[in-house]
Order: sequence, then C-alpha cells, then structure tokens
Amino acid sequence: MRMSHLVMIMNNILHDIEKVFKWVNDELPLDQRRPGGYFCLSVNQRWGGPPLLVLRVGEPPEGKRVNFFEFCQEKAARLGAHPEHFTASQSRDETAKQYGGAVRLDDFILSFSGLPEEYDEELLLMLLEPNRWLGFLPDPIDPEQIAAIRQASQEVYHPAPASSE
Repeated sequence: MRMSHLVMIMNNILHDIEKVFKWVNDELPLDQRRPGGYFCLSVNQRWGGPPLLVLRVGEPPEGKRVNFFEFCQEKAARLGAHPEHFTASQSRDETAKQYGGAVRLDDFILSFSGLPEEYDEELLLMLLEPNRWLGFLPDPIDPEQIAAIRQASQEVYHPAPASSE
C-alpha cells in the first residue's frame, strides 16, 4: 500500500470496514461482543501530519465513544513513533492506557478501537487480507508482510512458552 494509491485504499476501506467489523465481532464470545468503535487511517511518521481518515464503525456505546475515538488515534501515533514495530501491541502499556490495535503496512498505519484489543488488531489484519485487495491496487499486498504483522501480534497476545533449557 503506497501513498500514491490513497484514493483506492480509502474507497476499499469504506466499502469493507463494516463487513469486517461484523464478521470479527460475530466470532467473539457473547460477553466480548461490542456494538461499534472507531477506525483510523494514518501515515507513517515520515509523512507527518494528522490522521487522514477517522471513521465511526457501527454504534459505539455512548459512554465510550470519546475513549474509542481518542484511543484509535493514540495507537496510530504511538506506532508511528516506533518505526521498528509492526503493531501497537509491541509497545502496549496498560498502566498508561496504551493498548494494541494498530498495524503498519508500507506507507500507512491502520488502527481500530472498540473491540478487545487483540481483536482490534485481528480486524485490521482481516481488512488487509491480500485477496481482499486484488484488482484494487496496482501493487499487491505482500502476504509475507501480513504474516510478519500477524506474528508480531501473536507474540504479544499468545507468547510461546519459555524454554526450560
């Protein structure tokens, strides 16, 4: 995903974000399902500036809308400040209310807040599924890059057991 493809990227996100949210949310146990959240599309730190797009997805709970709106932007900004990271979960700090839920892909950072944080990242990975973008972008999304992002997320939420050696 390159900055030169911005219009195509935003159009595809607008088309798919609600469907992907519903799919991920419906897969959650009933007690973890949420009615909505906020999505943010930002650019990597080298481009600078504010988010390019912030979208309300579904119907976030009235009492959490401001938090979700702010968290989705904070996650993107924090990931932008850590160029060595693939996901915001790699710099999460619960005591500072800094959670996972953002991923970096080429020129862009995508973030979401509204689901449990692990599923915020899963939603983004589903949205970035390479097959979803076939025919929309001149340069296909690299499946190896998506696998690296998924691996970085999994290492935070499901770390491998420590070796006893």
